[in-house]
Amino acid sequence: MALNVTHSNGLQVAVREADGASGLTELRRPILGLNAPIWLRLTRDTVGNILVFYSFNGSDWTSYGQTLDPLGFNDGFYVGVFVTPRNNNEYADASFDNISVEFR
Repeated sequence: MALNVTHSNGLQVAVREADGASGLTELRRPILGLNAPIWLRLTRDTVGNILVFYSFNGSDWTSYGQTLDPLGFNDGFYVGVFVTPRNNNEYADASFDNISVEFR
């Protein structure tokens, strides 16, 4: 699952539906006009829904909605951050800070 912000596509949440799949499937409509820097949050509730939030200051959060756990993260999952130029002939550069993973 990817929660990401791009200059052209805004905020979007997507998932690669199978190992080796060639692309991502959007789970929600993108919110256009949101650009970095922005805080992003994914949480999972007690029944398995993935809750998505964004913030411009790290304290006031806006809900981007929820989706059922599309991949069945029953046993665990990997968490990370990424940057991509979306063009194989270009490079991308980014700085990340205030990254945390919490188990509740």
